[in-house]
Amino acid sequence: MKYDIKIFSIFVVILLFFQLQSFCQPGSTKDTVSKDTALSTLNLIMKSVNSTKQGLQDSILQLNLNEQRKNELIDSISKENKKYQVFKDSIEHLDKFSNMRNNDLLKDSVLDKKAPYNQLGSVFFDSSCVDKVSGQIYRTMKIGNLTWMAENLNSPVPGSCCRNNDVKNCDEFGRYYTIEAALEACPKGWHLSSDYEWRTLEKYFGMIPEDTSKFYNLIPLIANKKHRRFIANKLKLGGDSGFDVNLAGFLTKSGSIYRSSPYGYSAYFWAFDGKIDLLESQYIYARKFKSSSEKVFRKKLLHTKKIPSFLETWPGKLYSVRCVKGYRDY
Repeated sequence: MKYDIKIFSIFVVILLFFQLQSFCQPGSTKDTVSKDTALSTLNLIMKSVNSTKQGLQDSILQLNLNEQRKNELIDSISKENKKYQVFKDSIEHLDKFSNMRNNDLLKDSVLDKKAPYNQLGSVFFDSSCVDKVSGQIYRTMKIGNLTWMAENLNSPVPGSCCRNNDVKNCDEFGRYYTIEAALEACPKGWHLSSDYEWRTLEKYFGMIPEDTSKFYNLIPLIANKKHRRFIANKLKLGGDSGFDVNLAGFLTKSGSIYRSSPYGYSAYFWAFDGKIDLLESQYIYARKFKSSSEKVFRKKLLHTKKIPSFLETWPGKLYSVRCVKGYRDY
């Protein structure tokens, strides 16, 4: 386009040159034309050139703006397509889950309708439980007065990791988190489940209230095997609660190396009742599930190993996370 302007300008200048030549030829009838008239004609021609040039420049600017607008529309359409895909995946996930629960109902023709935990239709997608990084909508369930996530958190925040660094494993098991990352990873309006909330859940599903305060790793050699029993199978994947604890194990980090425990034998979840700014001076709580046990184990962890003590330490460990609805001031 700029080359067209140059060619046009050169053409006008050449034309003007020959026009002035005719004014200056001896004996010409145009000798009577004054110098002022020639200059006036020149000014009119230059104004016309400048006007044409400005018009062409405005056209170029408009084309650039149209190209920018086109790119903005393409970006907008791409974002909407991503939102649609997330919504579509959520609906497909819901349909799959509903079919699975319906199959379980057909298999179990006799249900204990008196059991307070028997809420087979209570698992649903909560539009408020949206991952703040990926946009994933999580399955949730009402347990007593609390609304829990019914699947493991899968928010790709710093301090989290997939098993074997494979995103497909995150889709199946959720991510594993350091306690620091877990405290910040829940969706807006949700928080990391606390030890008190886990104890409330355990009582709701039938644990003896006195047992909810018991630990299994304080003095493991003389631990009472009768404590904290009878509810783990209800909470595990395939149980009749819908809570669906997946035995995904846990990760440990040493330097930059992550190591994973075997899949299918255990599951670990963070539970935190303290303050973030006092993290290193507090106990950290956790829950452990085992494939071979009907217990839900309550763990107590330290920041630094103390002797004599049977307690484990929490730095370097990455556990799964379940969030609870509601804000909480840590």
